Amino acid sequence: MLKDLLAKGFFFAEAPQCFTTKSYAKTVSSNLATLPAEFLPGLTGKKKDKSQNIASFGRHNLARVGNLRRTVGVPNPVNFFNVAKIIADDWPVIQTILSKNNFSTSSPVPDSAYTRAMKTKSPLRDRPQIKLDARALGRYALVTDVQQFYPSIYTHSIPWAIHGKAIAKAKRNDMALLGNKLDHWTQYGQDSQTRGIPIGPDTSLVIAEIVLAAVDTKLEAELGKLNGHRAIDDYELVFAKYSEAEHAMAVFQGVLDEFELKPHEAKTKIIELPTSLDDLWPLELQKFDIRSSSRGQRADLMGFFNLAFDLGSKNPTKSVLKYALAKTSAEGISSASWPIYQNLLLHSFLSEPGVAPFVLSELEGYSAVYPLDIDRISEAISQTIVTHTPLRHGSEVAWAIWMAIRLDIKIKKIATEMLHLSTDTLVPLLALHARAKKLLIGTLDVSYWESLMTTNELWGQHWLLSYEARIKKWLPSVGGGNHLDADPCFKFLKDKKVSFYDVTGSAIKPLTMIAPTLSATGGSFVPVNGY
Repeated sequence: MLKDLLAKGFFFAEAPQCFTTKSYAKTVSSNLATLPAEFLPGLTGKKKDKSQNIASFGRHNLARVGNLRRTVGVPNPVNFFNVAKIIADDWPVIQTILSKNNFSTSSPVPDSAYTRAMKTKSPLRDRPQIKLDARALGRYALVTDVQQFYPSIYTHSIPWAIHGKAIAKAKRNDMALLGNKLDHWTQYGQDSQTRGIPIGPDTSLVIAEIVLAAVDTKLEAELGKLNGHRAIDDYELVFAKYSEAEHAMAVFQGVLDEFELKPHEAKTKIIELPTSLDDLWPLELQKFDIRSSSRGQRADLMGFFNLAFDLGSKNPTKSVLKYALAKTSAEGISSASWPIYQNLLLHSFLSEPGVAPFVLSELEGYSAVYPLDIDRISEAISQTIVTHTPLRHGSEVAWAIWMAIRLDIKIKKIATEMLHLSTDTLVPLLALHARAKKLLIGTLDVSYWESLMTTNELWGQHWLLSYEARIKKWLPSVGGGNHLDADPCFKFLKDKKVSFYDVTGSAIKPLTMIAPTLSATGGSFVPVNGY
């Protein structure tokens, strides 16, 4: 389980495939007895000196549907190892806590065969049936969620959730307690801050479920058996009477307050049933038939994407284009239809940045049989970088560079000269890789990135650049020598040839792997870790 968490639960699900922790997982999990002492301080006994292992996590600005954004985290590898090891070592205890909660559909379940270290108990395709089971005898539903859930989790609430407030406060320095160990390492992974946990790692899903499982238990103690479900922090509670739903709303706010959380006021409402159990737009896309004949296919592709663009504008918070591309990826595109399809892919890429993995998958897949329009793709890539770099939209820029690398397409001078403005944790390595492949027209300004090649920065927000750029010999250490050798933890990783960036860049995953939660009968796309 520890190896799976390190290998598949470290980077957020939407990261380009070049970011990998396979060698990290293999090395660390097979050398537990010989890890440097600095890797493991503070796991048992009293809390250690707070100068040890305090780190920042890298930040990546992730595109979501429409104009929504989310900041996801890339944890420091030493701190992440400690959190993962605690979860793996104490999984029987955590599993007992989570197994008592039948209300949650998102409880984490370890699965070595899955694309992530953890999958959720109930897949997305089961949600309509789960809703129906609860709504069958109900007339009103309380729909709500937790405001800024992951960023607002109070780390001290982790021991509260596991042990109860009385025990947690009485033994706040006892590092033998599971809750205190998780609290300690969660804080140390974010500059000792007690507010928030990074979005993305599978360890955060486990911690989030521990906290909300305790919320669910308190809700049930006050309301009786809960009729409904919770998916991560999204709640739906069903009642026979409106007054019961009103009472539950007040109780929910009070219970959240005990854990220093707040309901999302704009999303909290009582709805009268019946209402739709699921989105209807996937059915409209599903029933659209795309013919295989050349003339018919061209017309059908135009018509299908016209429908998808229209449905996307009417459902701005839904992943309509991702769903549409998942459907067209199952079609065999003819040579006569390829120019049209390629233009539709590029138009989708520019209009909905979150579809970049899907577009790249199709372009790379068809490049073996049809010619790519290199000039247009280069223009789309460069335009994306120029547009989104000043806005600090990390995922758009990262995927644009990765597309250039995978397709061996040059990035225009105007885009190259803007890349140094990016503050994202992933972009510098991708840009340096593109430079090493001679895909950048013009000069890449690396002066700021060079200043981060220090031992101190290995524990800072740009640890990934500071470590990996030295491993790849893309940037020199400040002052000469090798700054990795001055830190026992990172020297160990370097000496074991651990890398977090694969320059060979394994081929992009098929769409069926990128979007495993797209059901056969309809449903919106969500990231595989559910958040």
